[in-house]
Amino acid sequence: MHHHIMHLRTFQAAATAALLLLLAAGCATKKSVPREVYKPHYTPQNVAGDPAIPAAVRRVVMLPVFYGADPSDSFVTELDRLFQSELGRSGSLEVVPITRERLKALFGFDQVESVDLLPNNFLDRLRAAYGADAVVLTDLTVNQPYRPMALGIRCKMVDLQSGRIFWAIDTVFDSADPAVAAAARHFAGLATYSPYPLDTSHAILQSPRKFADFVAWSVFRTLPPRV
Repeated sequence: MHHHIMHLRTFQAAATAALLLLLAAGCATKKSVPREVYKPHYTPQNVAGDPAIPAAVRRVVMLPVFYGADPSDSFVTELDRLFQSELGRSGSLEVVPITRERLKALFGFDQVESVDLLPNNFLDRLRAAYGADAVVLTDLTVNQPYRPMALGIRCKMVDLQSGRIFWAIDTVFDSADPAVAAAARHFAGLATYSPYPLDTSHAILQSPRKFADFVAWSVFRTLPPRV
């Protein structure tokens, strides 16, 4: 009987040690999963485009974010940076951002709405000036920086030679939607490298900049693969 108890205690100790190791490994994984391999639980709606981006499309010009209400808003400037960064991280495309100042020097205006009629020779001039194959245009259609935060994004990738649209998205990321809020919090929890075990993922629903990071990431994860 005593021998049996000793075996049982040994088994329990081994099981406890294995569980602790598993939990430790799980915590380490949570801290180190980069956003590139994060699988979201929320899929943005209203996405259209080709099954794949042609292999010939290598260099992409990215215009500043269009915002009709107030293009000088500092948050819009932050969106320029976030969206440029996320597109560059999203795949094998070479991203060439154009500043508002450069756009105005070239064409006389500092932003372009994706649904507006483009000026004559606009695509040709971009292709000649930057040696690019496509252009990405982004519009901020909804900007609600207070809780519950919401960002509306309309974005498309256009072939500079033919004017053909490879990919487009037009959707609103509303944190009042439980699915969006959960996806944002999950993204915040997995896409950081904080050494602290505290759950701070709720902060993404209080910070316009952090929420915009999630939105930009989500938008460009809907891009078709490049063949």
